[in-house]
Amino acid sequence: MSSKNQCDLEKENLHLREQLAKVSFERDKYKTLFEVSGDALSIIDLSSGKFIQCNDSAIKMHGVESKNNFLNLSPSDISPPIQPCGKSSGELANRYVEKAHSEGPQLFQWTHSKIDGTEFPCLVVQYKYRIRT
Repeated sequence: MSSKNQCDLEKENLHLREQLAKVSFERDKYKTLFEVSGDALSIIDLSSGKFIQCNDSAIKMHGVESKNNFLNLSPSDISPPIQPCGKSSGELANRYVEKAHSEGPQLFQWTHSKIDGTEFPCLVVQYKYRIRT
């Protein structure tokens, strides 16, 4: 290998390392914001209906023991069967998911419950976001 090729490879390697460092910094920054937020944040995989990510605020708000336990739940596990309007939580949740897909972000009042069954009102902001795997 010529010294010119070696030099070009070293420059490209350095450039790629710098790009990786920038991407890693951005990922870590947003991951930290998610994790330390005082707002309860969670991500649901719509194909399984289960939570795939949450922060400590979500765990505490719902009275769940651990993140592992929370990630084994679905939204119906932390909602009463019937919302105060008299409609099924499952039916309403599906409607909001459909609206998020067709109309964009949704903001709505919801009654959630802790694991012990204690109900509490909250404001939900729901977004459709495709996570690349």
